[in-house]
This record gives sequence, C-alpha cells and structure tokens, in this order.
Amino acid sequence: MSGAHAMHRGRQARMAGMTLIELMVSLVIGLVVLGAVVTIFLSSQQAYRTTDGLGQVQENMQFGFEMLARDIREAGGNPCDIDLPVANVADQAGANWWSTWSQPVRGFDNGALAGSAGGTDALQLLLVGNDIANVTAHAGTDFTVDDAGAFAANDVLMVCDTKQLAVFRAGAVAATTISHSNATNCSNSLNVLPAPCDAGAPAYTYPANSVISRLNGVRWFVADNGRGGRSLFRVLNGGNREEMVEGVSGLQLEYLQDPATTDYVAADAVAGWQDVTSIRMTFTVSSASAVGTGNVPLTRQLEHVVTLRNRAQ
Repeated sequence: MSGAHAMHRGRQARMAGMTLIELMVSLVIGLVVLGAVVTIFLSSQQAYRTTDGLGQVQENMQFGFEMLARDIREAGGNPCDIDLPVANVADQAGANWWSTWSQPVRGFDNGALAGSAGGTDALQLLLVGNDIANVTAHAGTDFTVDDAGAFAANDVLMVCDTKQLAVFRAGAVAATTISHSNATNCSNSLNVLPAPCDAGAPAYTYPANSVISRLNGVRWFVADNGRGGRSLFRVLNGGNREEMVEGVSGLQLEYLQDPATTDYVAADAVAGWQDVTSIRMTFTVSSASAVGTGNVPLTRQLEHVVTLRNRAQ
C-alpha cells in the first residue's frame, strides 16, 4: 500500500501546477522579453522615421534646387544672340516687372519681396519659354509664322534676329499670324532707334528666320504654406503663387558680378544687375515631421553655385 500511496501523491504533485515563485519568475522573464521586443520595435520605428525624413529632405532639396537652377541658367537669354539691343514696347504705362527685359535678374534680401518670409531671400528672373515660332514674313504689324498655336492674344512675346530684339504684347493671334498691334504697346515700330517708344521711329522689319518666343517673368521665394511650415513658391508673370517644394525653410542668395568684383555679395551690395554672372544659393530644408531622439524636424542645407549661361565667358 505504501508504494501505491507514494504514486498517488506524485500524481497529485504533478497536477498541482506551478508554484507562486515559478509564476513570478515566469512573469518577470515575460516582461523582460516584452520590454526587449517593445524597445526593438520603437528603435526600428524611429530609425525608419529618421531614414524616411532624411530621404524626404534630400528629395525636396534636390528638386527645389534643380527647378530654381534651371530658371537661373536661362535668365536673360534669347534664341538669337547675346548682347542684342532691345526695343521694349510692352506695358510701358503699367511698367510690369515681368516685361522689363532691361533687368532679367534681380534679387531681394531678407524678406524685402512682398509675400516672402522674413529672413529669407528672393529672386526675380526673366527668361524665354520653350515654345517658339519661326518668322516667314513680316509686314505692317503682322508676323507670318510657321505655327502660332502655342501663343495667345496679350501674351508678352519676344522677336529677335541677329541685329536686335523687341519685346511686345501680342495683339490678335491666328494659326500662322501674330500681330504686334496692341493698345498697351507704346509703339508698333519695334525699332531700337532712335528710341523704342519714339512716335517717329521708322518701322523695323524682321526678316525671314527671325524667332518669336514667349517672355516669362518668374519670382522664387520662401513663404508660409498655411500648414504650419514653409515652402518654396514660384510666381509666373504676376499670377498666383504656386507651391513648388514643401519644407524649404530658408533660402539665401549671393551674387557674383563680372568684372566688378570676385566676391559674392548680397543683393543690397550689387552695383549693377546687368553684370551678375552667377548666383550662389543656400537651401535650408526641414522634414515634415519630428524625428530622432530630440523629436525635432530633421534639417539639412545645400549650397551650390549656378552660372547664367548667356553671361558665361
């Protein structure tokens, strides 16, 4: 009986389950494992957010730079030749900045451009668009061209040959004709001499193979985006601002003048905008969300120099 009794007690002990000490040890081990898992998960999540934020910052920085640099390179150029004399007859009464070809580059320091954020610089550029029309004949106030489909009445256009160029606001536009008769133009002569707006100036006739293109005035600046941050904006020909790149918190610009100086200077120190040959840009870009152990937005800077193609020696 004693052997049977011992076997019965052994079975009872096995059926009794875990002791309190064993349960507490198991709970502690479980908590340690769970804590390790949570720590690894949070670290992985933080690393992902940091990597994602860095990628976003670099992408925005590169995109913003490429867009602005493209406009800078093309500023002041024309399809015909450099250093041509200009007959600007467009918008003389209103003196709109986007049709004032005599100043294709101009900078603004420290929020001086209306609408830009304080402490940031802004840039104003004039450049020709990608759409062009080739002149086949010019008589009176009408150009006959190969294709005028890209243009419309009241566009600010440029026509040039190897001797001069003229800036005018288009009148009527048809499939293959573009008129330069517009009430806002100070003259229809399109002649540099004796003066573009001289009532007695003889009409200048542009020969075949002259080129007509659209003149675009663009402004680049940083401003509040209405979502608690800042963005890089672009304005075309005095229209509404267009948000180009989110997260651009700062933009600093410096200018090199040739042959006046070999140093880059701020806009207020530029003696003559017609002498600016290159621009040094410094972008400051921040991530949209806070990252890292400090729980703050990730910020990076990019500095680069861009040369105006039509002024490169």
